[in-house]
Amino acid sequence: MDLLDKVIKTCESRDLLEPGDAVVIGLSGGPDSVALLDLLFRMRQEWQLSLYVVHLNHMFRGAQAEEDFQFCRELAAKLGLPFFGYRIDVTEYSRSRGLNSQHGGRLLRYHLFSEVAKEVGGAKVAVAHHRNDVVETFFMRLLRGGGPKGLSSIPPKRGNVIRPLYDVTKPEVEAYCDQRGLEWRLDPSNNSEKYWRNRIRLRLLPFLENFSADLVESTSRLVEIVRSENEFLEELTQA
Repeated sequence: MDLLDKVIKTCESRDLLEPGDAVVIGLSGGPDSVALLDLLFRMRQEWQLSLYVVHLNHMFRGAQAEEDFQFCRELAAKLGLPFFGYRIDVTEYSRSRGLNSQHGGRLLRYHLFSEVAKEVGGAKVAVAHHRNDVVETFFMRLLRGGGPKGLSSIPPKRGNVIRPLYDVTKPEVEAYCDQRGLEWRLDPSNNSEKYWRNRIRLRLLPFLENFSADLVESTSRLVEIVRSENEFLEELTQA
């Protein structure tokens, strides 16, 4: 199945998008978000989507981060899409709130996405999490001793936040970028084992694949089961 068809199927089966929706797209410049932008742009005419691009320069990486900012702005301009770009010292923002910079950056990004969504008239927010991200988050929460809600990992949607790449794997995203000739930016911090998520991705998951070649697929099925059971129990509790 072509990746575009797969994403359309996800949007339909998981009720992520409807014709005529306005969509704010979080664009980091990496392959995942670039692929997401390209896919939604290809869907734009048939689905009558209004698209808006948002990028945050966290000011972690100096000139390189500014190059990412300019790359995202130029990509949005090339597609003729409105661009909302921000430069914020996330380290200082996080320090003033007693947060680590990764958590602070995440909170700030979603705050900005929400503000832009309100500004453009109640848009949905599309972020580029894919199946491998779901699996990484599952193991992070498993190792922390999470319960059913935590082990449900990342949902396909929460509030107005949607994840059209939810049923797509990282290799599929990379292959799509190659096939479409899409340019993207590399964030070196993604390969730093300073961050726990990176250690899960770079060390734990490759080790576990020695015991389960289809680790991502099998874990994704488990996540779906845990989520459906947790949602059922929550419905019973509310009743």
